[in-house]
Amino acid sequence: PAPSVQRRQLERPRKDPKATPMHVPLKRTLSASVKRPTPIIIVPTGASSLLTIVNAEDFLTHGRFVTPQQKRIEVRKERGGCPLEHHVTVTSQNLLKAAELEKYGVRHHSFRVTDTPERLRPEEWDRVCCVFVAGALWQFEGWFSKNPVEIFAKTCGVHLTYAEDRPHPLASQWMVKRLQVAKSETMRYKDLQVSKNFWHTLYQWLKFSPRFNS
Repeated sequence: PAPSVQRRQLERPRKDPKATPMHVPLKRTLSASVKRPTPIIIVPTGASSLLTIVNAEDFLTHGRFVTPQQKRIEVRKERGGCPLEHHVTVTSQNLLKAAELEKYGVRHHSFRVTDTPERLRPEEWDRVCCVFVAGALWQFEGWFSKNPVEIFAKTCGVHLTYAEDRPHPLASQWMVKRLQVAKSETMRYKDLQVSKNFWHTLYQWLKFSPRFNS
């Protein structure tokens, strides 16, 4: 070959078998391009539950407890009688400081809340990280398991009650975290700390969950 051709062949960079066509390590390319699926929180639909889909955003995102009954009236007035949503998005960033989130190595700030788990696809069940319970076994009808022991071995269980009331007899036997809000409206200033405690509980669980750390 001509000297100029030989020179171009010598100057041609060698291919790195571990690199992408853009010569960027494969691991970095994947982590930058693949979006992590949003984790899912399930809430009950029962009238006895203090946390349902209608007041989940107020409590989990804004640290403000409004009873489901009161919130349902407010929402219907705002929407003019339109049907209520069956899922909302909540975030921890309003309540926890950056240093607190960093302590847990947080990978997720936004979470999808749903009260229709029967509509979840099989692959979506792998994204369920937390379950709020009222205490009734019928809540688990149509789930991947009806056994509370198996359910709370795979998810972070939470039981929200009034501080003045006793926990549900069944829920007190399950591996769930009890959170308490006050009945009195004059004690609403304490709601913020309870909401923060929820996020600390969930992130502590997520920190040691292989499904959400891989």
